[in-house]
Amino acid sequence: MIKMATGGRWKKSLEDFNKRDDFYKLGRKEQTSLFRLRTGHNKLEKHMFKTFRIGESEMCKCGHSAETSEYILQECLLYKEVREKIWEPTAELST
Repeated sequence: MIKMATGGRWKKSLEDFNKRDDFYKLGRKEQTSLFRLRTGHNKLEKHMFKTFRIGESEMCKCGHSAETSEYILQECLLYKEVREKIWEPTAELST
């Protein structure tokens, strides 16, 4: 009962909160996946090995780096083709 009463008030107080943020247009499953990728609490090798000692190492299957969400999403050659299909090419950022 308490959850229902406070949940309704909480949602009502946040009606206009970040309506332009596409994150809130996603379903719960997609929001959860994105949250896990952002925080590093996922089923990738680095987290599973460092936290639970599951697996032989934290290395990615490609063998070049630890398997983190950043590495998989940005650099790993095993997923290059998938990245190219999903994301439009962008101009290189100058550092």
